[in-house]
Amino acid sequence: MAYVDLNPVRAAIAQTPEDSEFTSFAARVEIQKKSVSKPEPQSQWLLPFAETKKTGKPQATQNQHICLPISQEEYFELVDWTGRCIRDGKRGAIPAHIRPILQRLEIKQDNWVDGIQHYGNHFYKVVGIMRHLLEETERQGRKWFKGQSAARLLYQ
Repeated sequence: MAYVDLNPVRAAIAQTPEDSEFTSFAARVEIQKKSVSKPEPQSQWLLPFAETKKTGKPQATQNQHICLPISQEEYFELVDWTGRCIRDGKRGAIPAHIRPILQRLEIKQDNWVDGIQHYGNHFYKVVGIMRHLLEETERQGRKWFKGQSAARLLYQ
């Protein structure tokens, strides 16, 4: 799975896996970005991972298959790390100057766990970094969403 997701990087068509077109990795990143401001259901064609690091709970139901027995965040890190390795006979690799995938996606795992444990009731409908809260507020034609103070504390 990671091999296929890294093909555009290895062929020097894309600089990062999330910039690749037509890969499950790029689709998962798009869903991840959207779900920061609004929970997004898993795409019909993408199998879920065994669990999410955010909650530690399985994403798949009992009757549903999983693609790998790891969290999506762990898969992102695996692909990012593998993509940075220089391979003989391959043109491309993720350049060393590009930040790690979780930083690029602005996923701060410790802040998320902290937020759910201590600030969970401070949010309503949306949760995430302030910029995403404001974008979603504007997108929905609202003036305000509960959780802006908690977002400033958690996601500095």
